[in-house]
Amino acid sequence: MNSTTRFNREVCIVGAGPSGSHLAYLLAKSGIDVTIFDHSHPREKPCGGGLTSFALKKHPFLKEILHLSDMSYSIDIISPRGVTARIYTEEGKRPIAISRTVLDKHLLDKGIAHGVKLIPERVTNIKKKNNRWIICTKKHEKETPLLVGADGVNSIVRKTVIGPIPKENLALVVGCFAKKSKHHRDTFKYIKGIPGYAFLFRRGDDVSIGVGTHLKHSKDIKKRLDSFIETYCPNTEIISYWSHLVPYITNPKFYDLPCTGDDWILIGDAAGHVDPLTAEGILYGLWGAELAAKAILEGNPKKFGYSYASLADFKTIEKSNEKEFLDFLYYLVMYVAGSYCSSVNYKIDVKSKQFELELDNYVVCPKNGLGFVMADGSVAGVIAHMLCDLSIEGTQVKCRGRGNEKCRILCAPAGVLSNKNLTFFKETNLTKLEFDSAYMDFNKVSKPHYAKSSLKNLIDTHFFTYSNNLLSFQDERYFFCDFDIVPTLEKELQRLKGGGSILFQCAFDHGKVIVKKSGSKMPEKFIMDYMSSLGWGDILVGKESSGKYFTIALSFPWSKSIEETDYIVFRGIISGILSEVTGTEVILNTSSSSISGGKLNVRLNQG
Repeated sequence: MNSTTRFNREVCIVGAGPSGSHLAYLLAKSGIDVTIFDHSHPREKPCGGGLTSFALKKHPFLKEILHLSDMSYSIDIISPRGVTARIYTEEGKRPIAISRTVLDKHLLDKGIAHGVKLIPERVTNIKKKNNRWIICTKKHEKETPLLVGADGVNSIVRKTVIGPIPKENLALVVGCFAKKSKHHRDTFKYIKGIPGYAFLFRRGDDVSIGVGTHLKHSKDIKKRLDSFIETYCPNTEIISYWSHLVPYITNPKFYDLPCTGDDWILIGDAAGHVDPLTAEGILYGLWGAELAAKAILEGNPKKFGYSYASLADFKTIEKSNEKEFLDFLYYLVMYVAGSYCSSVNYKIDVKSKQFELELDNYVVCPKNGLGFVMADGSVAGVIAHMLCDLSIEGTQVKCRGRGNEKCRILCAPAGVLSNKNLTFFKETNLTKLEFDSAYMDFNKVSKPHYAKSSLKNLIDTHFFTYSNNLLSFQDERYFFCDFDIVPTLEKELQRLKGGGSILFQCAFDHGKVIVKKSGSKMPEKFIMDYMSSLGWGDILVGKESSGKYFTIALSFPWSKSIEETDYIVFRGIISGILSEVTGTEVILNTSSSSISGGKLNVRLNQG
């Protein structure tokens, strides 16, 4: 899901059932601004509320409401021919049944307690304008960069983004509430001749009785319900009748349909995520919510900043005196000024662990307004390392790309930022990297064999422009950074569905653009000059006898995390350059690496 790479601070969820409320809670407690739309929840859903022992094991927090549920110590399983098997459940493997009003309210209240905003109105329309979703009710319109559909089988979000669930994958469930008596037993009966089953679940003061089958077999479903009641629970005092559609996936091709896009996600019944045999949905709805939250939150650049600071052995407040610490911070900020912007101001309060950074003409913000991707996350990681406090987070409170005169970043412990009513990401799963002898040996300066031009040579010949601390190529600004950001980026994005492909396409497009701007008609020489001078190794580009391209990079930059990547960015840029100049698609889709002479050497081949 490409939207996750933008690190959205805002998410709107339509639907406050278990999946929507659980996702809202997970995002809100991590600092995301969440709005949830639902005109009906918490509300009863008679054919829902059953939780298997696996669901309780997979989602331990559900045990918070065990005291509000009915536990099933035995269940009658009845075959289509009417043969009954009574199964006694073991301790720790017993399913429970709970009122959906109770379950949904519990989950929604947890989210609201962490700042989730509930708009209790029906969504009547969803449209898109200027790459943002607009959610409409009769009273309100709300914009969001990321839309989540958790609004059930008739999801308006699903209808908007990919269309409704096909009728061939729907079932109808018809049933009733009835007063509970001592004669009622939890029962599950398969229907003879057609797919589906009848059930009776005890819940609190009542029982829920129902029959469910595929939509095409539902003509006589009310008669089947009456027959089930008369045969297995006669003299039942019925309170009210109900009916619902539920996903019932019979065509495996349904799962080929996407449940995420660039800026939308479907979870729960809206995604069709139910057990194909029993139509159990709560387990998969909560599971989908957790996967969605992970996708949205994964890849916080604070991880890079922290790893980079530890790898480079930045001064810390615990291992240096205050003067040494402040002197180092001054030179670090001046490095930032020379690499990323035209001027900078900063202040730090070591005691309260607060750091402010103001940048003029920051390298990213004027382009897209998303400076926080490289700013607040990376800076927060560096400051968290230097002040020895993993709770320190960052937020970009001002951004030139969003209309402010300058960019301003504030880093402080999460509690301080919360008290200032600022939104931010939380990330404490951070890894230290050591600046060891292996890193030094692999990356020490060596004489090139293939590359003929250094970065200084290319600046002197005006291939690159360097002025006022700014390096640029064809009016595109460049900045210096540790190479470890590349494998970190690749590793994080590959955790997302399609993330690696999206990153390759971005690198491919970048390669096409830069060589087109240069006007070069010699892709081999351009790559050897451009990529080598920027630190990608000592590069040779050539052709096999078959006419297919290959690339060799001697002394390729090394870090411990490079072993977990497939050189996506490197392959993408070079493939784009070759494709643009040759006018044909050239994809370097295989890679191999070796270590020789204490150096990492990489080879790319056109498949």
